[in-house]
Amino acid sequence: MALGWAMSPLVGDPLRGFQLLSAAASCLVMFPLAALGRRVAPAPVAAAAALAVLFIPGVWLHAGRGFTDTAAAFFALWAAALAVHGLEGSRGTGFTLLVTAAFLIRPILLPPLSLLWLAGTLPVRPVRRLLPGVILGLAATVVAVASLVVAQGSWAGFASSFITHATTHARNLAEHNPGGVLDLGLVKGVGGAWAAAGLAVLALLGIVVWARRAGRGSGAAWAAIVVVTVTQLVWLQNRTFSRYAVPLDMALAPLLAGVASAAAPPILAAGTLAVLGAVWGAGSFPLLVEQHTTPLPGWAAVQLAVVEADRTAADVVVEPGLYPFLSYKEQLDRRTGRPWRFRWYLAPSSPDSKELPSGRYLLVTNYPFHYFGSLDGEAVRFPTASERLRPLTQGRFLDVALFPDPVLPVRGWWLPEVAEGLGKFMWGGPEAEMLVPPLPGGKALVLDVVPYPGPAPLDVVINGTVALTVPGDAPRAALALDARVFSTELTNRLVFRRAEGYIPSASDQRRLSVQLWGLSFAAAPPTSAASRVPSPPAPGPTRP
Repeated sequence: MALGWAMSPLVGDPLRGFQLLSAAASCLVMFPLAALGRRVAPAPVAAAAALAVLFIPGVWLHAGRGFTDTAAAFFALWAAALAVHGLEGSRGTGFTLLVTAAFLIRPILLPPLSLLWLAGTLPVRPVRRLLPGVILGLAATVVAVASLVVAQGSWAGFASSFITHATTHARNLAEHNPGGVLDLGLVKGVGGAWAAAGLAVLALLGIVVWARRAGRGSGAAWAAIVVVTVTQLVWLQNRTFSRYAVPLDMALAPLLAGVASAAAPPILAAGTLAVLGAVWGAGSFPLLVEQHTTPLPGWAAVQLAVVEADRTAADVVVEPGLYPFLSYKEQLDRRTGRPWRFRWYLAPSSPDSKELPSGRYLLVTNYPFHYFGSLDGEAVRFPTASERLRPLTQGRFLDVALFPDPVLPVRGWWLPEVAEGLGKFMWGGPEAEMLVPPLPGGKALVLDVVPYPGPAPLDVVINGTVALTVPGDAPRAALALDARVFSTELTNRLVFRRAEGYIPSASDQRRLSVQLWGLSFAAAPPTSAASRVPSPPAPGPTRP
């Protein structure tokens, strides 16, 4: 982030600055890769291997994205290049500072970076030669942490943010990190199972060649770093993200150089590696073009939401995953003298949501299936990644929608389910609550709803007033509520109140009260407080 902000005066945008630095690092990393390869292979072979890995699909596509992986790999590989060629004199200090820079850019790489530092410094004698680098590295770390504390306002704020992020990361690993071998970012990032298997074999052979030509200790260090990095990619990071594998993909270059030089004359080895790079590049180029011509849907949705909110005087409700985009957009607009006239709120699904809008609002969501959409049917969807590009993305912020004035589930709801042939529905508990936007004058709200079978009646409460009571054994029906019970200027609280919920089975312990199939405007205002329009009966409860 500091590097990005340092570039901001030159390019006007800190993210663009970091993207340019990342792109430059992805080109300049060829030099330390070639230097590493030169330890076990002739110069042409080492250079060809270094160039080839830069065209691995995951490496090339993420080079200019502004992620931390490329920049961290750049510093780590420069450190490795110094280490394999000796740390005499002040080179030991430079080595430690390079490892520190890689760590500060991507702290989660601490395990393999620690192994790199230990492997590089073990031969250094006397040990006191390492002290300047260690002291400077610790000082840089202290400055970095202190800067974050200042940015957060206090140690408590820093600790809270750190713990929240760590907790969220751990929960996502446990709940949302599925997939087998073919879903690994390690596999998808190099083009699929066959490419990954071939590179794995070549990497193992490369370590053997390295051990023979550069020493067993050096070969053991390579093996340890590779094993620890792969372990992290599978168990400590989201295993499906190909960008996390970028440092490892780059580090394959010297191993490929060693295998190629051991298997063929230099000219043939270099030519083969060049052809391999060309194949990777030819396959990746169309995806690269698509990536640079199709805005990320999450970012495009946030930009449009800001424009529409400013135009219509509506507020913005944003999912927590999209909040960083909104926050960044707010910073950019503030710096250019365009402060926002509207307010923003976190979606009620976020545990950090503290308040809700009181007037008209726009919802920006990367989970459009979780909502019934706008009452008038309006929605804006955004172009997403092609099926070829999708495996190389993070799979996030691709399915995004902008809903003007949708109904928001506030509390007491389970995620939507789909009944075959009947559509989407949501189960609610005894006090399931929704936020309804201000309704246009004369418009009536229609609820497509059925109580979970049970003796207790279901009350439909609008802004604290019971607008309708439905018997607990009533069939599915479309209930049109009188427009007069809703505010036309302020948001409305809709509560499905019931004395108790009912547990479907021993395997489904949810306390269910109401099954909601949708909300819409009535075709014409009802003449009474509510009218019932029969519809097909609902199926029994299903598992989400």
